[in-house]
Amino acid sequence: MRAQSRGVMELAGIILLVVAWLIFGGIIGGWVGSYRGRKFDGHLFGALLGPVGWIIAALLPEDGKRCVECQGVVPVIARRCRHCGELIVKRPASGERER
Repeated sequence: MRAQSRGVMELAGIILLVVAWLIFGGIIGGWVGSYRGRKFDGHLFGALLGPVGWIIAALLPEDGKRCVECQGVVPVIARRCRHCGELIVKRPASGERER
């Protein structure tokens, strides 16, 4: 009987470690990914791969454009920055004149 309860306790400990890994890795990964505009990808890679996923999330290409004022990442179709409220203006391509 004791050997069976010890096995159950070991299994519970392993499950607790896996759940803690998923939660902690996902939170840190989401935090790292949010700087690149890829919060969900950061959560996913962080939860599944831990520290390696955090590095992958940090190296992902940005998903959006940067605000000129606060340097926050905003979606490509945004007209205003969600961080500071600054109007996002489209800069003219080289060769075009400003009007």
